Amino acid sequence: MNPSEKMVCLQIKSISNLMHQELAGTAHCGTMMQKMFLDYLDAHEGHPVFQKDLQAAFHIRRSTATGILQIMERDGLLRREPVEQDARLKRLVLTSPAYEQLAQMQQDIIQLEAKATAGLSPEERNTLFTLLSRIIQNLTPSKEERHID
Repeated sequence: MNPSEKMVCLQIKSISNLMHQELAGTAHCGTMMQKMFLDYLDAHEGHPVFQKDLQAAFHIRRSTATGILQIMERDGLLRREPVEQDARLKRLVLTSPAYEQLAQMQQDIIQLEAKATAGLSPEERNTLFTLLSRIIQNLTPSKEERHID
């Protein structure tokens, strides 16, 4: 076995690439990140969601989130609405076309999840989630380590 095959970083990157390729073939809308943003906004419907929430949830920089949201807004998948208490804050709201795409997209993700975890016992799934959560926690910068974009 190649020593690099035992590196966690490379294994996770390989899994990520394979999942992106799998979902790219189901291109019902945009990029993988756009799909993830749509799913996040749908899951938080009824609660105000702002760009900073997406940045925190997906561990991405402000510039990355801004670019993705601008494309989604241009494509009519969301709109930004000012909030009453602070007009500088813009709440992200899904549009009708976005909801039309969500149902099929969610089916694609469910199928990918089933394919990715086929043959894993419930205990193995729990262990996997525990380990992945720990890796995310290890890699998430503390407040002192974070730099503001």
